[in-house]
Amino acid sequence: MNADEQASRNNRSKLLLLSCIFFGLLFVVLSLVAHNHFKQNPGWKQTEGVVIDTNPTTRQRGGVVYTPTVSYRLAGKTYEVTSTVSSAYAPDIGARVAVSYDPMNPGRSRLHDNLSTTLIFLMYPTIAFIVLVASVVYIVQLHRTDGITAR
Repeated sequence: MNADEQASRNNRSKLLLLSCIFFGLLFVVLSLVAHNHFKQNPGWKQTEGVVIDTNPTTRQRGGVVYTPTVSYRLAGKTYEVTSTVSSAYAPDIGARVAVSYDPMNPGRSRLHDNLSTTLIFLMYPTIAFIVLVASVVYIVQLHRTDGITAR
């Protein structure tokens, strides 16, 4: 391999590494944003609510997603909250679910994190880790190949 080919290969390796680092860090930032969106406010309390509607929506690409609405009672007053997350899974009407609410304003609430939001939160750092490890493995392989062909 001549010097020009080696320089070109090194430049491609650097570009690949920088791209993977960029996308890895992007997924880390996205995981932090998702975590902040889905976490329960520490000053809020928790109660139990009942699913009263599933709000099915047909997607443009086909299939149906469900966004449950839950009713809960506090101090004799009934409140409702609709999930901020849609899912392909339809909860049963009448199912009991956890609701987090602001004790200073009980109408301000959100459905407690469930498995799907936890999986979303875990997905981004997992992708970041895979991208970063794959880029390092690729670059190590590339340099090993250079060492073998240079001999």
